[in-house]
Amino acid sequence: MKRFGAGGCAVSPRWGRAVAAGAAGLWFALLGGCDGITGSGDRDQAEVAIQRLGPGDSVTLVTSTDFSVGGGGEVILIRSDTQRVRLPFLRGYSLESLDRFFVEAGPAVSGDTTSIRMEVTIDGRDWYDEQATLGVGDPGVLAFVYRFNVPRF
Repeated sequence: MKRFGAGGCAVSPRWGRAVAAGAAGLWFALLGGCDGITGSGDRDQAEVAIQRLGPGDSVTLVTSTDFSVGGGGEVILIRSDTQRVRLPFLRGYSLESLDRFFVEAGPAVSGDTTSIRMEVTIDGRDWYDEQATLGVGDPGVLAFVYRFNVPRF
């Protein structure tokens, strides 16, 4: 028995089921399975934790969701929030409908040095965990940039 596909071509029953199963699998992957395939999906919450590892009780924290990244990887802040925060520090930031997040910890005052550990989690998954002495070396800060790339079909 021959079956005819949408274009009028003859399709055997066995191939018809295989094509239908493959098309259904692709459809489900596109609808909701992208997170499983690419490791990315809707992100709702970023959490920043900073612990003090040495002397110093505060840092300067810069956060932004409105920035661009230049060809050399430099971050160009369009709008940001800069504040001096006391350590230890823990705060959540909403990423709802946003596709990017930037956070940078630096010395509280120019010339200060402070050893810290900065962790960033997004929706409960660890994305960044580094330690450094702020104010020493180049650049003398800890920075994390998250950009969600939406695939184009």
